[in-house]
Amino acid sequence: MKLSVVSTLYRSEDNLEEYYARLSDALAQTTEDHEIILVDDGSPDDSLAKALELQRLDNRIRVVELSRNFGHHPAIMAGFQHVQGERVFVIDSDLEEHPALLVEFWKEMEADPDKDVVYGYQTKRRGGWFEKISGHVFYFLLNLSTGMKLQPNQVTARLMTKEYVQALLQHRERNLFLAGLCQVAGYNQHGIAVSKQHKGHTSYSLLKKMALCLTAFTSFTGVPLVAMFFVGVVVSMFSFGLSLYFIYMALFESTVIPSWIAIMTSIWFIGGVLMSFIGITGLYIDKIYQEVKARPLFLVKKVHET
Repeated sequence: MKLSVVSTLYRSEDNLEEYYARLSDALAQTTEDHEIILVDDGSPDDSLAKALELQRLDNRIRVVELSRNFGHHPAIMAGFQHVQGERVFVIDSDLEEHPALLVEFWKEMEADPDKDVVYGYQTKRRGGWFEKISGHVFYFLLNLSTGMKLQPNQVTARLMTKEYVQALLQHRERNLFLAGLCQVAGYNQHGIAVSKQHKGHTSYSLLKKMALCLTAFTSFTGVPLVAMFFVGVVVSMFSFGLSLYFIYMALFESTVIPSWIAIMTSIWFIGGVLMSFIGITGLYIDKIYQEVKARPLFLVKKVHET
């Protein structure tokens, strides 16, 4: 088999038929020797029923039903475990990314067979000013702290060789940041500028995006822990200098500084720093705890095949 297409389903009921129609058009321009793997990530709507309806019309569709909602990235990894094609194309089913990207990626890989991955990225990030600025800051700090050269604003859509996908599956961490994992896996990767559509509706809320940011930093770098030490040194030096300043003002300038100002300033400053440090340490301990438990990344309830 030449190609496997992997897509996850979560609240995809309204988009699934149009997604399948667009994907079919793209597949007709690439190869008929393909399979479509739809992973139901515990979707609360009728996405699974819709997928099974499509399967009755197209026997090249396989539906992987997870036992509950495990999250976007674990669901993608679940799909990867069931691919049979020589190449694997992954894309979201929410229509934010056009399935026609497959044609562009396919031509790029055909032109240079040495490429193991062709992925898409946005040159201009979608969203309001907060999302654009925060996204820029996130990628800058992540690359700076990890030493990676992660292309900012990557989308889910990417075409990969099966060997590369098998390499991804060898990683066993439970806290997944897929873009980072794809980067550290290595191989010959090539990015293409793409634009997202406005038709689809993302399932990533602000809280989910913030959680993904925390996962990215705590999974790929220990810099925050090192930074805590240096900030602690700076705070100690600042507190010592402030104490000397108060002593100087009292002895040589005859300035009476209310004691409560110095006390409250010190308490608030040092207390805030300590609380943030405890929080950062707690995040890493939590990640260690989850990895040590070694619970499955996902559980497959049933694979629906024709």
